[in-house]
Amino acid sequence: MGDDVFGEDPTIRALELRVASLLGMPDAVFTASGTMANQLALMTHCRRGDSVVVPRNSHMVLFETGASAAISGIQTFEVGEDGHFDGDHVRAAARSNAYIYPPTRLVVVENTHNFAGGRVTDAARMSHIAEATSALGISLHVDGARLPHAAAATGLSMGELVVGATSASICLSKGLGAPMGSVLAGPLDFIQTARRYRRMLGGGLRQAGLMAAGGLFALDHHMGDLRLDIDRAGELAAALSETSTFAPIGQPDSNIVVAQTVGWDAEAALAALTDRGLRAMAFGASRVRFVLHRDITEEAFQAALTAVRSVRP
Repeated sequence: MGDDVFGEDPTIRALELRVASLLGMPDAVFTASGTMANQLALMTHCRRGDSVVVPRNSHMVLFETGASAAISGIQTFEVGEDGHFDGDHVRAAARSNAYIYPPTRLVVVENTHNFAGGRVTDAARMSHIAEATSALGISLHVDGARLPHAAAATGLSMGELVVGATSASICLSKGLGAPMGSVLAGPLDFIQTARRYRRMLGGGLRQAGLMAAGGLFALDHHMGDLRLDIDRAGELAAALSETSTFAPIGQPDSNIVVAQTVGWDAEAALAALTDRGLRAMAFGASRVRFVLHRDITEEAFQAALTAVRSVRP
């Protein structure tokens, strides 16, 4: 292993170049987390006081502890519904460079969209958004923390799903199951600036090749397993719909199922599920999120189906 701050770790560099190639971009930088990758994208694309168009209930807005405002100094405009928006939304929300407005420098696509239940942005919708950003002279970033599952769901490559984007990221520790880390990809000068900001945020890593090796292994060996998560999500949604205590919100696009609780609140439902060995997450007062992933054996999955069918308020 080498010192990545000085560009001396060959495994980290191999991972960065591998992800850049997969996403069809010139270069990439390894980051400690998806949140760091997103914040580096904001810091690099924007100036303080700029605005960014994001999907409604995006990860950047809900789950990054206000970093977009506190660190990057940007204002977000949320558009669309259920994780989806299109080029018309971008045109309507974008602010001009007139001095009375916060000029729009960036549009963000979250693929898949976490809060919307793993909603997938397909290539056609992505193309429509990219056409709008190109016409407006605005950069386009894909928060692809769950992009591997989007690729598995659509049958397209990750690169095909980010065509037209200026930058994109993927997470290695979600569906791919690596120990940690994300990778942010983009143009050479963009990545050079992002590396400087990574250091500023305390993300300059030393002998971190071991973590990068996990990411390379996951890309080599785990991509083909992601379809099973998606198939199981469909089975789980069907099981939930058979109950009188959960109502799935739409048919899952990928590996996330969000269900409305019926007759009880989310915390009570989670306590009952935990008693039966099933862990899930509250997504508001009356919604529960279930995530399918590679560490669930078939026996455990069948036990999960039994648990959701058996719990009562």
